[in-house]
Amino acid sequence: QTAEKLSSSLEGLTVIFTGTSARFKRDEIKEFFMGHGAKYVGSVSGKVNYVITGDAPGQNKLDKAKQLGVEVISEQDFYAKFNL
Repeated sequence: QTAEKLSSSLEGLTVIFTGTSARFKRDEIKEFFMGHGAKYVGSVSGKVNYVITGDAPGQNKLDKAKQLGVEVISEQDFYAKFNL
């Protein structure tokens, strides 16, 4: 099933979310980002544009992002940056 298309504001971006979202249940997070055009992945790699963090983010993902130079951004800052 494809996520409902909400906008293309994240078109071309690859994102991963770690931690607990203030806005969404775990199974809604992927739908939300994909709905805005992002590619949503399960693990951090050099292809990821943003590691988005909620409460209590996974340390392994943060460490890997730091190691690879991937931008880590809080959930609130990400929504503000892209007017979501």
